[in-house]
Amino acid sequence: MRESKDEFNTKSLLKGEILTVDEEYNFAIINRGKDDGLKVGDILMVYRKDELIGDVRITEVRERLSVIDTTTAVSIKKGDKIIKQKI
Repeated sequence: MRESKDEFNTKSLLKGEILTVDEEYNFAIINRGKDDGLKVGDILMVYRKDELIGDVRITEVRERLSVIDTTTAVSIKKGDKIIKQKI
């Protein structure tokens, strides 16, 4: 059975969430890491509800968590969703 385009696109996304934000030092922690295939330098899209907030870059990766640089993002908040297109 062939998958629809929408099903393929949904399955080809890695989704996660912002766990905490440090506004003083311009970084946030997300709940996805090396075990999910992320690496330093990856670019993620940040969404709040269905609105794109901005893009962020991963600066440090652990097994199940990653640190992202928030200096280029507009106003990232705890609970915002992150998405990375799997290649």
